[in-house]
Order: sequence, then structure tokens, then C-alpha cells
Amino acid sequence: MSAFAGSDRYLVDQGRELRLSPEIWSLLLLVCIMAYASEATLYLIYAGLVFYALRGTRQALQALTLSWFVLYLTPAFFETMGFSANMRWPILAIACFVVTREFRGLGIRGIKALQRLGLFAVVLALLAVKSSILPTTSLLKIVQFGLGAATIICGAYVLAFKRLDLEKWFYNLFLFIVVMGLLLYPTEYAFVRNQRGFQGLLSHPQTYGIFLGPMLAWLIGSLFLARIKPPFLPFAIIMGIFSLFASQARTGLVAIVLACLATGFCFFVFRKNQAQTLVKVRINPAKIVGVTALLATLLVFVPAVRNQMMLFIVKEGRPTNLEEGFQLSRGFLIDRSMENFRRSPMTGMGFGTPSDLEFLYVNTLTSSPTEKGFLPSAILEETGIIGTLCFVVFLGALSAPIVTYAPLQFVLLYFAAIFVNIGEMILFSFGGIGLYTWLIIGVALTSAIRVILLEHEGRRAAQMPPNDADSTGAAGATA
Repeated sequence: MSAFAGSDRYLVDQGRELRLSPEIWSLLLLVCIMAYASEATLYLIYAGLVFYALRGTRQALQALTLSWFVLYLTPAFFETMGFSANMRWPILAIACFVVTREFRGLGIRGIKALQRLGLFAVVLALLAVKSSILPTTSLLKIVQFGLGAATIICGAYVLAFKRLDLEKWFYNLFLFIVVMGLLLYPTEYAFVRNQRGFQGLLSHPQTYGIFLGPMLAWLIGSLFLARIKPPFLPFAIIMGIFSLFASQARTGLVAIVLACLATGFCFFVFRKNQAQTLVKVRINPAKIVGVTALLATLLVFVPAVRNQMMLFIVKEGRPTNLEEGFQLSRGFLIDRSMENFRRSPMTGMGFGTPSDLEFLYVNTLTSSPTEKGFLPSAILEETGIIGTLCFVVFLGALSAPIVTYAPLQFVLLYFAAIFVNIGEMILFSFGGIGLYTWLIIGVALTSAIRVILLEHEGRRAAQMPPNDADSTGAAGATA
């Protein structure tokens, strides 16, 4: 059984599962109502999530998602950034305990991503002790990142082996946030952060863009490739694209474009046979040409669309050329990071430390100083050449099964989650939106492992007598 056939079977199952869920919408609405009521009810939400996380791996990952969702609700209606926000750390600890316990119970061994993560964490700890300007904070953040990333990776394997997933959960979360945000669009509450960018139900336009980018990459891929398309998929994509442009968060759009390029390159280089079959069977060239022609026509012949696109690129009130706009938006952050890197090129200035030394003494475990403007310069600044090389090794081990086996739309999801770090370095920020980014990376990894298991089952079934084929299992298949 080929990886393409395994991927096809998984996509059929996924298409059946991606439906609107009144239960999920009711849960999200209840959380919003309780978060709006008072800070006391916020404690009730977090306490409930702790107990919910104890029920199993899928529930633990859903609890982590809700802890992120509560924290990033719009300040126009919700006050969720108070002391109660510290309750999300016990949820992460409980989730780590539950997930790793189930992972060990499955007896899975030899997961390269976990091994490389352990190596990366050990190297970071040694560098923190040797050269960090805030060694205690660096060590605490290393523990936070290591446990969080390990939880997501182990959770992906547990979900795959137990034939569970989170696609339906995130599909409904996306629809809920987008629809509720659009209901606020005619009001000033949707622009409360800076009176310019659309933030919808979330706390910041940039946060909204980071949320939308990977999800739109996934759904657009599903529109072209899924055997069974989820209901309302075109409408979900249209609403998402409108929200992304209204947010003026260029990071989300850049992530989608780079994800398409990276996915296409990897697919045609590493999965040539699948690529040829996919192009013949699934991709309709007329559909792609039609969409491209429509977009080009709008940009060339409709001045209003062209002007809005230019405003999106350079942002209203900003310079009118791309070079100057980039310098004011991200260029100065990169320059500052590289200046710090040159002071300590081999070991860096410390994991999780701020670029601006004015914030040196207010940097804490629960703050998010690692959300810098550009991942390559930020990781060089914090961990030096040594740490960066270890990170590349870890990222390669994490990417390998996804690039090799995951259905194409999940490869898009994964790369978009990675490329949002080009404009907002959040990958190490488990106290912020980095948690959401890792959760959707886990979704992509789960899909890859499911395909591996389906391929393994197919091979075993082909080798066994017909009477025994139906009882084949997937034990022992790892990536």
C-alpha cells in the first residue's frame, strides 16, 4: 500500500469528520460568556479545564487550546490578562502528565523528533548557564518550551495510534472565531487595539493574522484536494480571507504564500510518484488557472482592489514603498537582533531574553519577550551558532514525517505554522500564541502518523491470509 493510498483513505475519513459541531460551538460560547462575567468565573474556567484535561490526551490538548483562546479574547469585552492568566500553567503541566503517561503506555520507541528535542533542550541549558544574561529565566523558559513541545509531539502519536484527531475541533474553532469576529466588524469593538486593523474576537490584529494564516492554508488546500469537502468550506475560506486582509496582518498572507511554495517544492522533490498521480487525479488545472486569472484581473483592472492591496502591503499611514515599510516594520528588529548576535556569536545572549536591554529586569517566565520579529535572526541572537544548528536538526526531525507522509493540505498547514515566524517569532512562546502554533503543528504531525499506520496496515494485510487480514493492527509503526 503506497503512502498516497494511505493518505487517500485518511482524507476520506477526515472529510466525513469535518462538520459543524453544535457541541463545540456551545462550549466555546459558554467559555466566552463565563469569561465576560467576571474574573472569578475565569478561575472557574481554568479549574474546569484542569479537570477536563485529566480525561485523556485529546481532552488535554483541547484544554490547552481553550486556555490560549481565553487568554487572547478581545479586551473590548474581556479582561483575561490579570492574575488568573497564570492558571494556564497548571493546565500545561497536567496536559504534559496525561499525554506522556498515555504515550508511554503505548510502548512507542525511537521517535527522532523527541530525541532531537531533548538534545536541543540540553544544549540550550548549557548555553544558558554559560552565557545567558538572565540564566534563571532562560532555564525556566527552556523547561517550559521542552515540556510543551514534548507534550504536542507525544500527543500527536497518541491520537494517531488511538485513531483520534483534532481536525473537527480546530475547524469549528476557526469558524466560531471568524463568524463572531465578523459580527463585530460594523462596530468599533472590532478595531479597539489600534483603530485600524481588524482584530475580531481576538486581542490584536497581528494575533488574528497569525491565527488565520495557517488555518486558511489548510482549508484552501482542502478545497482543491479533499475527496469529501467539508460543508460551507468555500464560505469559510471567503470569510477568512476577508478577515485576514481587514486585519492588515501581512504575516498571515506571507505565511500562506511561502507555505505554498515550500509545499510544492517538497512534494515534487520528495514525493514525485505521488505528485504525478495527484496532478492527474485530483488537481483540476482549469480551476487553478481560473482562480489565478480572476485574481490577476482584479489587481490589474480594478483600481479599488489594487489600492486596497497596496494599503495592506504597506499599511495605512505607513511609507508608500516596500523597502522603507519593511525597515520600519521588521528591519529595525532584525538589525537589533544581529547587533546582539555579533556580541556573542557562538553562544548567544540567552534563550528567552529580550533584545532591548531596557526590558532586562522586567523579563519573567510568564512574559513573552521571545515574540521577536524574525525567527532566523532571533534564534541566532538568543542561542548563537551552536544553538541554531541544534534547532535546525530538531526542526528537520520534526518535519521529516510530515513532509514525507502527511496529506498535502496538512503539509500546507505545517509550513504556514512555521512561516508565521518570519514576521512574528512565536515558536518558543508557549506562554503566548506560540501554544496555538504548536497545537496545529501537532494536527499536521498526527495526520502524517495516521498515514504511516494506514500504510503499515495495508502491507500487513497484503501479506496475511484473507481471513486474518481484517484483524491486522498497526503496533510498532513509528516515524
